[in-house]
Amino acid sequence: MGATPRLRRAGGLAALLVGVTFFDELATGVPFAGSPEVQREFGVSYGQAAGWLLAAAGALALVLEPPIFLLADRRPRRGFVAGGLLAVAACCLLGAWAPSYPWLFAAILFYGPASGVACGCAQRR
Repeated sequence: MGATPRLRRAGGLAALLVGVTFFDELATGVPFAGSPEVQREFGVSYGQAAGWLLAAAGALALVLEPPIFLLADRRPRRGFVAGGLLAVAACCLLGAWAPSYPWLFAAILFYGPASGVACGCAQRR
């Protein structure tokens, strides 16, 4: 006897959320792995290519995520997860199309808090 449609739907949702977390972890390592290319492409130092990109994203996440998580505790999380994933997608597109280092910096700066909110709200019950 097969699983009920509701159980299949819950299994698909769980697989989707695990996939989102997997790709978030994979994408978080891109600035480290791609820093030599960022240095060559934009003519910046290693500190700018890797250090500032990651430190700034973490600092912004420290400021933005706690109030967003407080709001998510009082409202349905579906909107926060969807909004965070939409912001992650926008940041990825902006980073891919970045014509200069400041554009890339902005994309990675906002990617950190967006992925933190999307994954954090999706994982909490």
